[in-house]
Amino acid sequence: MIERSYPVLRIDDYEKAKIFYVDFLGFEIEFEWRHAENFPVYMGLLRGDLGLHLTEHRGDLDGGGGAYFRVKSVPALYEEIKARRPEMEEEPIEQAWGSTELKLCDPFGNKMVFASPTPK
Repeated sequence: MIERSYPVLRIDDYEKAKIFYVDFLGFEIEFEWRHAENFPVYMGLLRGDLGLHLTEHRGDLDGGGGAYFRVKSVPALYEEIKARRPEMEEEPIEQAWGSTELKLCDPFGNKMVFASPTPK
């Protein structure tokens, strides 16, 4: 039985990734791993029950990936991250299929959708 899945996304810049994923989206770094000092990083992030792995290793992924996250409340998430980056232009969208979604793109071309049921 699967306990948890971790989408893996390609990054090109460790510092930019920390600014976007930790400072902006509110993930916490669970671990960082490098083969040796000054080598590319493979890192695990957590935000509550959401897990995400980021890799600078060229052999892992080509980039331009995506992830779909189910969260408790997209409006609450939106208000939280909008407070950190008021100039953010993306807004939640109420979809016809009963889902409210916030679509974001990271600095590396990875697309993420955060979704929760639209309140009735």
